[in-house]
Amino acid sequence: GACRRDPIGMCLMALDGTLQRVNQTLCDMLGYAQDELVGMENLAITHPDDRARDITLTREALRGLHDRTLIEKRLQHKQGHWVWVEYNGCVVRDDQQQPAYMMAHVQDITQRRANELRLQRDATVLTRISEAIVITGADGRITEWSQGAQRMLGYTSSELLGHTPRRLIAQADGQSRIDEIRRVVADQGQWSGEIEHAPGVA
Repeated sequence: GACRRDPIGMCLMALDGTLQRVNQTLCDMLGYAQDELVGMENLAITHPDDRARDITLTREALRGLHDRTLIEKRLQHKQGHWVWVEYNGCVVRDDQQQPAYMMAHVQDITQRRANELRLQRDATVLTRISEAIVITGADGRITEWSQGAQRMLGYTSSELLGHTPRRLIAQADGQSRIDEIRRVVADQGQWSGEIEHAPGVA
């Protein structure tokens, strides 16, 4: 019953890495029928850049150097593209504590990896760009603050993240100017112009 329909992919492997049993979730994840996936070698569908680490960790696990292998790696879909997965594997031992077979839980993390990469790229852009860029969330509070904005206006990220842009506007015309900026952004997708930040407001 370990390899029927489960919320994450599961497989049982021989000690040489040959897939012996797989559940339907893993099949769906990689685009194969069960009878296609069974008999394949784990390394054959593992990304070339991930294979050396896979081999090392498997050998260490078989020698009993660690109980569990938890890594992120890429498996090849039947259509050719790579699926990022969290691979949680272990060696199952017999009564004499000798390796009998290997078992792994496999979870698709492709979307999570894509989101992390996007956030890393956004952070890099915000660090390197010279212009002042302020990004707000749906509630109007600042979520991102570029290095250019910090240099131009003198506030650090920790001083402004979670606050509204009104802290950057002189009190006399603060709300009306913010309303104007929001209308332009809603209409054109961006706003550029000059603002007078409120001196001494932390």
